[in-house]
Parts: sequence; structure tokens; C-alpha cells
Amino acid sequence: YSDQCIVSRLLRKHRRLIRRVKTVRYGRVKDRVQDDCCPICLETFLDEDRVKVIKCGHAFHSSCIDSWLSEKNDVCPVCRRPVVGIQSKNYEKELVVEISKDVE
Repeated sequence: YSDQCIVSRLLRKHRRLIRRVKTVRYGRVKDRVQDDCCPICLETFLDEDRVKVIKCGHAFHSSCIDSWLSEKNDVCPVCRRPVVGIQSKNYEKELVVEISKDVE
């Protein structure tokens, strides 16, 4: 495979991993999150707002964190912890192995 093909597959795999972060209404999770406003846009959450709470416990408007993640970021914009799972030092290699299994 060409480098461009591998990079493209890595990005698609990365996006699939990011989609594991579920979108919920803020009113359902406000007692369990650290934030009462979105750290990206700084707007106060309303009970009906669609939010994503990532592994570290920070909450964001769904559209705000999706924009952040679409820029190929895979860490929390507040604390820099991985958004999905714990990344090992071999994160890219593990993704390549996973992609190889998908291609075979």
C-alpha cells in the first residue's frame, strides 16, 4: 500500500474510534461532569444541549468537540488525556495492524 493509502486508512480508523464517544443531553449527566460550560466555546450548558463526555470526565458541546477531533486531535483540549482509551507508545503501529486485518 502507498503511504497516502495507509494514512487515509489510519484517519478513517481514528474517526471510528472517536465515534465511540456518545452524545447525551446535558441534563442527564450534569451531576456527573466537572464542567457547567463548554471549555471550547465557553457557553453555559443548557439541560437540552447535546454534549459528549470524554474519558477524563470533561464535557463539551457535541459540535465543539467533534470539530476539535476532526482536526486530528485525539486528546482532551483541557487536560490532554486521550479521548478514547489509553494510547500506548505503539498506537500507530497497532492501528496499522488493525487496518491490515480489515484489508485481508
